[in-house]
Formats: sequence, structure tokens, C-alpha cells
Amino acid sequence: MATLSRSLTIVLFTSAIGVLAGAASPSLASAQRQNKIDTIRVDIHADLGWWWAFGTGFRLDIPLVADGFIDRVEDEFALSVGVEAAFVNWRNDRCNAYGCWGDWSVWPHVVAQWNFYLNDSWSIFPELGGAFGFHDCGPADDRGVCPTGSPVIGFGARWHFAPPRVALLFRLIYPFGGQIGINF
Repeated sequence: MATLSRSLTIVLFTSAIGVLAGAASPSLASAQRQNKIDTIRVDIHADLGWWWAFGTGFRLDIPLVADGFIDRVEDEFALSVGVEAAFVNWRNDRCNAYGCWGDWSVWPHVVAQWNFYLNDSWSIFPELGGAFGFHDCGPADDRGVCPTGSPVIGFGARWHFAPPRVALLFRLIYPFGGQIGINF
């Protein structure tokens, strides 16, 4: 629980910095607008999980409030729906706070994502939501498939190298780990 609390503090602090940076430079708003997409974004990414797993995932980001909540800041509020799938677990002691794991897991999830467009090239976003996972129960459990629920909390950044559609994505997210991918 302390790790989750610490992660939440980091996400909120970093979000506050993004809001302040955006408010301090309102003259960039017209240039930043080109990176915002008022339609569904797709991201495909690779995962390096917190609990010793490699995987992949995808998301659909659906803008709910395209012009955001703050007048002097280029922001956007979106619903992000996706799934993570972990395929390789390279440790024998696969136990964590959610139990003992086998060789695979699948996590459908929904998060609220608040995007802040800092300049022509960069945007940042905190995320908060929930996931419901299914995983191989592992060697200590004979049920086969085990269900698990988890809060989802994360922070990410996008480098918009081919605005407005294409961006390189970086994300740290609990419980999935580090992610790198592409947005289009």
C-alpha cells in the first residue's frame, strides 16, 4: 500500500508541474493544438512488468473533453480502454501481493487519462482507473485460471515526432510496469 501511495503522490506532483508549465506559457496554445486529436487514438506498446514479465498491450484513447478543463492550458480528458498480456515470466518465485503466478496473464482495464500538451513535441498524462486480470494460477494452485482485480495508476509522456497523429509513447504504470510504444 505504501508503494501505491508513493506512486499516487508522484503522479499528482508531476501533473501539477505540467499544469503550471502550461499556464506559464499560454502563448504556445495555438502551436500545441496541432498535437491534439479530437478522435480516437490507438497505442500499441511493449511491457516490462514490475513482476518479472514481458508482454504487450494496446489502448484506445477516447477524448471525452477535447478542450480540457483549464482555460489557459492545452489539456484534454480521455477515457482509455485497453488490455495487457504478459507472456514470459523469468523468475521461479512468482509471488507478489496478488498471489502466485504462472506463465501468462491478461488484464483488461479502463482508466481516466488527463493529457497536457507542453509544446509542439511533448505531452504528458497521469492515469487512474481499474483492471480485472486473469492469470495462470501457478504451481502452488490447482485452479488453472485465477481472477485478480487491481487499481491502475500511471504516468506517461508522448514525443510527437510526426504531429498530429504519430507519437512515441513512454509510460510507467501500476500494476503493469514500464511501457514503450507508438501512438497513432
